[in-house]
Amino acid sequence: MPTLNPGVLLCNAAFVMVGITGNMIGPTYANLTGRYGIPLADGANFTSIQAIGGTVAVLLAGRLLDRINARYVLFTGAALMAAALFLLINTPILGVAYFAMIIYGVGMGSLLVGCNVAVTRLRPDRAAVNINLLNFTYGIGAILGPQLVNVALSQHNYLLAYMTGFIFALLVALFFVGLSIPVPKQVPITHTTSAHGLSLAALMPFVILLFVYVGMEVSFGAWIFTQLRLAASAPEAIAALATSLFWGGFTAGRGIISLLGTRVSAPTWLRIGIITIGLGSAGLLLFGASAPASVICATLVGLGCGPVFPSALGLLRTAFPANFGTASGIVMAMGNVSVIIMPRLQGQLGNGQNGGIIVTFVAAIILLLVSPLVTPRPTPTGMMSPVSGQD
Repeated sequence: MPTLNPGVLLCNAAFVMVGITGNMIGPTYANLTGRYGIPLADGANFTSIQAIGGTVAVLLAGRLLDRINARYVLFTGAALMAAALFLLINTPILGVAYFAMIIYGVGMGSLLVGCNVAVTRLRPDRAAVNINLLNFTYGIGAILGPQLVNVALSQHNYLLAYMTGFIFALLVALFFVGLSIPVPKQVPITHTTSAHGLSLAALMPFVILLFVYVGMEVSFGAWIFTQLRLAASAPEAIAALATSLFWGGFTAGRGIISLLGTRVSAPTWLRIGIITIGLGSAGLLLFGASAPASVICATLVGLGCGPVFPSALGLLRTAFPANFGTASGIVMAMGNVSVIIMPRLQGQLGNGQNGGIIVTFVAAIILLLVSPLVTPRPTPTGMMSPVSGQD
């Protein structure tokens, strides 16, 4: 049995925290918009503004991770998330709340790219397994987040959920102080890694894929609670259940890919996931007035989301092993740019009447069209390209 690495365990704990806190925002849109006196359709402003900070963070953190000990990036990320949640709990001013969301985004973005890179450096012999496990633990947190909100709402104080997230983030930051993850020796890029280095042309398929996928995942997770409440007239407990089951399906998808590993190739996992997302979102469009059907379809969308990100990240790491930190930062930054746009677009299309699920369905079609561009292709010599996805 492989030895458990304390640093890997800590990164997984951090991802549980990120999953919990990141998925409290959407189920509390009605509370936040009510508190600050803005329309429900503008609730996604909190998610989009968070993504502005996240975009800056993943670009900067990605470059820093190839230059400095990852401990500094990870500690700063968790500390900023704690500070942002504390500020959001205590401010009655909308402008200050938006500022808190920017800080939160910077912290979350730093942890997202930092932990993904850190687990590959702490155990390079188990890089792919650890990436899958890390994103699996995010799903665990994402399941717990909406239920934490549900408990807080039952006590008529949604801020109790935010306070719990603040304490968790603070503890994670304190533990990161003692972790050390030195910068690895750089490996020259050769024909066995990537003939294109980090050129825009080589990265563009990954940029497009992550731009569409990340925005879609975050947007769906943020608005599915509202979809159940408005389109299906479901009570808060059922809406929270649908949100948790979306993340439950997401986590199950990550678990399946972790268990089966390379028995199925990364490009195949990618397509299976995308098709499943399309089927689930189509079901929500067709049967959105039925709460039971909506809960099932939300779970199906989550199941499809599970394999997409780790498969794409595995393909990216295989393509750019010498500069994985920088490459990860770039593509994750583009994903965060999408989070600035897509949740707000989905809210506007929903117009206070539903969750705007048409955005998810259209995104699935785009992802299916783009997916062949990140799959292995034969080289002119007849050998397979280095993007094998079998890491």
